[in-house]
Amino acid sequence: MAADNRDRGRPWRRLRSQVIERDRACRRCGASGPGVAYRIHHVVPLAQGGTDALDNLVTLCVECHHAAHGNGRRAARRPVEGTLLLY
Repeated sequence: MAADNRDRGRPWRRLRSQVIERDRACRRCGASGPGVAYRIHHVVPLAQGGTDALDNLVTLCVECHHAAHGNGRRAARRPVEGTLLLY
């Protein structure tokens, strides 16, 4: 089983920063700015053979990340035209 991303230390923090810098906003709803909390989402989950490669990682706001994982919360924001739909 893969380690929890929060336990990966400095290499994960660098990778996370690269993904946020590349995407500059939530890839689902387009939320951006200093008040937005971001999560890094694996498009193909690690448990299903996904990797930490940049092309498998996207930036999501907290609400969209919860929605992508289907844990009972609905995203408060709607997808905007031209953004990535993950589900």
